[in-house]
Amino acid sequence: MRKILFVLCFAISVLYVGIAGAVLNTKGQIDSMLKELPRKKNDTDKVLMLYKMCHLYSLSNPYKGLPYAKYMMGLATQIRYARGIGLAHSSLAYNYEKLSDFKAAAQNYELSAKVFEPTGDSFNVQIAYANAGNMYDELGNYGRALEFDFKALDIAERMGEKGAIQIDLGNIGIVYKEMEKYGEAIDYNDRSLKIALELKDSLEVARLFANIANCYHLWDSAGNEQRALDYNRRAFLLNKILGDSAGQARVLGNTGSIYIALKKYDSAIFCNTEAIKIYRQGGSTGNSYALVLAGLGEAYYRLAKDSILQGPKNNYGVSSKEEALALSIDNSQQALAIFMAIGNLEVASHVLGNLGGAYALQGNYKNAYEMIIKHNDLKDSMDKVNNLEKIANIETERALLVKEKQIEADNRKSLERKFFFSVTGLLIVILSIVGWNFYRQRKLTAQKTKLANQKEVLLQEKDILIKEIHHRVKNNLQVVVSLLDLQTANTEDKVAKRTMTESAARVKSISLIHRFLYQHEDVTGIEYAHFIRELFTQVVTVFKTPGQTITLDEQVPETILDIDTAVPMGLILNELLINSFKYAFPTTDGNISITMSASDGGYNLTYKDSGSGLPIGYDPKKATTMGMTIMLSLARQVGGTFTYDHAQNMFIINFTDLLGRKLIS
Repeated sequence: MRKILFVLCFAISVLYVGIAGAVLNTKGQIDSMLKELPRKKNDTDKVLMLYKMCHLYSLSNPYKGLPYAKYMMGLATQIRYARGIGLAHSSLAYNYEKLSDFKAAAQNYELSAKVFEPTGDSFNVQIAYANAGNMYDELGNYGRALEFDFKALDIAERMGEKGAIQIDLGNIGIVYKEMEKYGEAIDYNDRSLKIALELKDSLEVARLFANIANCYHLWDSAGNEQRALDYNRRAFLLNKILGDSAGQARVLGNTGSIYIALKKYDSAIFCNTEAIKIYRQGGSTGNSYALVLAGLGEAYYRLAKDSILQGPKNNYGVSSKEEALALSIDNSQQALAIFMAIGNLEVASHVLGNLGGAYALQGNYKNAYEMIIKHNDLKDSMDKVNNLEKIANIETERALLVKEKQIEADNRKSLERKFFFSVTGLLIVILSIVGWNFYRQRKLTAQKTKLANQKEVLLQEKDILIKEIHHRVKNNLQVVVSLLDLQTANTEDKVAKRTMTESAARVKSISLIHRFLYQHEDVTGIEYAHFIRELFTQVVTVFKTPGQTITLDEQVPETILDIDTAVPMGLILNELLINSFKYAFPTTDGNISITMSASDGGYNLTYKDSGSGLPIGYDPKKATTMGMTIMLSLARQVGGTFTYDHAQNMFIINFTDLLGRKLIS
């Protein structure tokens, strides 16, 4: 389920034994080592060569990797190379994991940690504990998984390895989610998210956004569905920026599940349909693809079951209950075939239940009965498998205790043999071990530092380039403002002066947005409440007359708006501020009130000043002035409406962000 730590472990471990670079030609490297292996002496170098071979085989053919891992274990034991024995257990575990033998993988990860612990090799102990936690999570033994995940976290914190801490926290969050302890799951995922943001690891940030959204969705508590949608929206936007189409598809599928729970079937159908398109474009036909097929099938089934279709004019893409049921059955059958082929029996059982319900609504009671029978048979089979897994877990723990006692006995015998060494020989051995470990540790530290520096440089260069673009746009807009200011100074006509001053103010509002984007950490959007206060100060500086006092009453929660929404909304607010200075209080003191709140699928912004208001019967939609025309056009651009409430003397703008507009379209 969780392969990230395996990849990290593989990369760092290969570096640790002095092998640089990624595996570009696995078969060629293996063939080369197979030719060289017989010529090697039975020493530590041969053990390390076998270690690399086992990892390469785990990536290409784990069936062949296992015999070499066992051979490596025998050789390391023969020459009494403790570190080699620990690496041999890791090699066995990697290949067993690739073959989905999670029980054997967990056993060998534990033994690897036991071997490394007496040597003080915290690095490999931490990795072994974390991977053992992953395997027990795959086996459904969540208590054991948490035990090892917390051990790995403790070591990572003592080493000060932020990347490992971030992954361990996320792994603990996943286990708590599967234990249905969603409050704890969200807490640990949130802690992991904060570190990922600090490390500027965008892929991890997007993954954690989606994980937290899933926890809120599964947590049956008031308001959690909206929180889940908010986190999914962030995950989708970040995946879009990263160009991760598979990530976008996963988030769309999760969002579809949320909309099914909210009975917003049109949005659920849209999200799952878009996810299916992405998977098909990428050629994906696995578990993730099957999940969105099943989600689409369930959305059509719920739509038909709730009987809310009202003829051809609807938002669901179907005109009748019969058509919805046909689509539900078709998509569910496709999903079921994939789940059965890959052995995902738990989800297959759920799909069979939906198929039974769809056939029953269709009046096809024969097929409905068959689906129910298969559903019940599958549940019984899963119960038997779970019982066998519990028995296997108990047997594994017993086998581990026996192996641990054997390792302790071997350690005692080794200590007894070492007792008979001469003082001189013992000193030579100790000095050799210290020198070797110092050399290897120094080399590892240098390699890790180099990789960390390279990653940091690349992230900084990316941020600098994006911010430089916004900086240049801002500077170019400032040039335009300066040209307008010069032209204003050289113009005598008052109407022309006023027009150019207002145009300059509009350009300044756009420039202000780009300044926010290059001055702040988040380059995907701007914090709108802060922007409102800055824009107010900017407009007041230009239009306020000497001695005039204008105050702002702003009640806007902390809200991040994407640039495609922030620019139009910034221009609308700029026009309203200018109009207040022109008409509400051109020379007198005044007050401006701005509020904003989240509404169903979007936002609601109100604007009010202390002026006398618009004339009775004035309709902004029929206005011919440039300012009103601009604001109406920009409101449509953000998928919203622009109206005026005469009773309260206030403008009301309803709008949605970029993701909301995509869902609506």
